[in-house]
Amino acid sequence: MSAPKAETLRRWGLPIAVVLIPTYAFFTLGLRSFYINGAWWGDAGILASVMWHNGWASHCP
Repeated sequence: MSAPKAETLRRWGLPIAVVLIPTYAFFTLGLRSFYINGAWWGDAGILASVMWHNGWASHCP
């Protein structure tokens, strides 16, 4: 069995890395912070309540 060629690694390795790195980052950083840490920075319930009472054009303080 021979070692993989550079062309094969570039053809398959780069696209796989381009897909897996952002997917891994999303699942570990985004979903973990929302479901495990409680999403103190952007709770969906708070945002939904603000939009319900103030409409789409919410103004910043």
